[in-house]
Amino acid sequence: MNIKEAREITAEATKGANLSISWERDCKIRKKLKGSKEPITDKITKAVDAVCRIGIDYDNIKKVQDKRESGELPTENTGLWFGKGEWVDFPYIVKHKTTGKLYFRMYYGSNSKPGKCQFKKNGVDCSFADVEKYLLASEKTPKDGDCFYVKLEDVKNIAWKSKEIDRESIKTGAKEKEAEPATA
Repeated sequence: MNIKEAREITAEATKGANLSISWERDCKIRKKLKGSKEPITDKITKAVDAVCRIGIDYDNIKKVQDKRESGELPTENTGLWFGKGEWVDFPYIVKHKTTGKLYFRMYYGSNSKPGKCQFKKNGVDCSFADVEKYLLASEKTPKDGDCFYVKLEDVKNIAWKSKEIDRESIKTGAKEKEAEPATA
């Protein structure tokens, strides 16, 4: 997804609305397995389907305000990624100052848990146990922050209410389609 596509979504979606989003990203992997001299050539990815929210001002979140009062967070906001990020479109899109990559700033959906994850090895679905030996420690640590970032280029699909936008529909000029109703 590029900045134009992302801006179409942020213009349409209500601030703070729950969105269904899918993304897939490359995992950070070791250069070689322990005890091996051969480099790892396998491609390991992680596909995620989640309910998330966008368009929220982090400093206005009650949980964040409570953490600031209790001392769990600094009393003043320390900036995006501890100074490594800058807003492109507040409060939706962030640019990483070092890499120049663009990200959605996301929050877990109302009353939801982290999304469903599916690991893939060379494009084939597999379990976490199948790829764990390839992953860096940072890939194995659960994330527990109040917000997180999803690289725009990794986004596959976003839907909210009865609207759905995917990368192909934007490229062909069909801005949205009605989401199909769930069947029993």
